Amino acid sequence: MKIILCLLFFFLVIILGNFNSIFAELPDSEEKLFEEIVKLESENKFHMSLRLIDDFLLEHPDSFEAKTYRCAALNNAEYPTDEIKQCLDEIVSENPTNLFIMMDYGVLYYKTGDYEKSRDVFEEIMMIYPYNKPAESRFYVLSWLLEPENEENILKLQELFEETSDAVTLNNLIKILNDKKDFVNAKKLL
Repeated sequence: MKIILCLLFFFLVIILGNFNSIFAELPDSEEKLFEEIVKLESENKFHMSLRLIDDFLLEHPDSFEAKTYRCAALNNAEYPTDEIKQCLDEIVSENPTNLFIMMDYGVLYYKTGDYEKSRDVFEEIMMIYPYNKPAESRFYVLSWLLEPENEENILKLQELFEETSDAVTLNNLIKILNDKKDFVNAKKLL
């Protein structure tokens, strides 16, 4: 009987341990919410992140920041593109030049195969936020996808990588070089 009670207690502890956010305290500010989201998403717990945001929005339904985090979380959790677009469309009127919203639209258009529209969004981001290197990197990649014969886009991407040492830019550059069958330069970058 003691063994059964011990096993039951053991399983109860394991099961409750897996529900780590049920009894967790809800963040009381957007800043703390963002910290929690970053932590969860770094652990690839995208659905838990989304649940945390939804709980936060129940307590703070007017939080613009939480709404933007929600759209990004839908994107990261690989929700259907129409649901992501609906989320973005609902909040874009509150701040049409919000960097997070614009980046999410750019990624969304890329995912749906509308490279031209995606490139236009990243170009607009570069005009509004001239020092945003992730937008610049995506712009050059999309420009290359639309104009693969234009070597200038590859050169700009290489310059950007040399300036920033950004891993995403490096991955994009290597992919482009591999697609061009320029394996020698791709290997050098690796």
